[in-house]
Formats: sequence, C-alpha cells, structure tokens
Amino acid sequence: MTPARWNHNIHYHRVVLDAAPARPARALDVGCGNGLLTAELAGIADEVVGLDTDPGTVGSAREEFPALRDAFVVGDLFDHPFAPASFDLVASVATLHHVDAARGLTRMAELLRPGGTLVVVGPARVERLPDLAHSLAAAACSRRAEPATPPPRTARSGTPPTSADPGRPCPG
Repeated sequence: MTPARWNHNIHYHRVVLDAAPARPARALDVGCGNGLLTAELAGIADEVVGLDTDPGTVGSAREEFPALRDAFVVGDLFDHPFAPASFDLVASVATLHHVDAARGLTRMAELLRPGGTLVVVGPARVERLPDLAHSLAAAACSRRAEPATPPPRTARSGTPPTSADPGRPCPG
C-alpha cells in the first residue's frame, strides 16, 4: 500500500491480498480505479489486469504506474472479451454496487479458473434504520483528507477503522 494514501477502499486492499492464493498466475482487478490494488496485486501475481470503464481513470493509473501501463484496460466487465476460466484471482473492491450484483458475481465467477479465488468487498445495503445510523456515524468519522500514514489495522481483518483520530473513538 502506498503509505501516503488512505481511504476506505485502500483499507480493504489487505483483505484482498490476505485472501489471494500464494502466487496466482493471473489476477484481475475489476473496477481498478486509480490502480493501487492492481499495483499491489502485481507484487504477488505473475500477470495482472486492471479493468475500469472510465478512460480518464485508467489513463491516470497508467501514468502513476508506468511499469504496468499495459496491464490497465478500459473496458466493461460484461463486454470485455476475457476468456472464461482465465484468472486464478478475481478481485473487486467497491465496484459491485455499480452493476447488477447477481450478474456481476456470475461474470466474475465465470472468469475464474477451477479452484480460483474470488474476493469481493462492497458497501452494505442500507435497508433498516440501524443500518442508516451506522452509515451516518461511519461517514462522520471518515477522513476527509488523506493522512500521512494509513490508520492502524484493527484486530479483525477487514474491520474498518472506527475513528478519524485513533486516539478519539467514534460514538456508537
């Protein structure tokens, strides 16, 4: 992880990396955005592909990670001509809520080789009043600016930080 950056998506990169096979031959980052997860996956996979529908975002990722320039692809998960069963790892952080979830999960599963690993991290749907209260509290505690260092990890992998200031816990 790039130490000078932090946001909720970056926080979950460790979840993806911890769940990844030891040395995947080929990994796909669906909705790669700024390319940070793709770059991290490049450190463990023989080949990595970062896929995003936004040409500007892909262009920025290519500029920031020139060694991975060809790994970043402008395309849609559903229409890009990936061969079925062509990835050992398919990862998606904060992307699934932008598409039909069942269709997205089906497509990602189709791209996995037998025994492959699918890691999906996405926001929870706000369906009940307690969900809304939790979401609002989390938003109030979120960092608006990127800190100089990422927040400390919590004991349970994947647990979001509970405070914008680790010394001052959020209510709740």
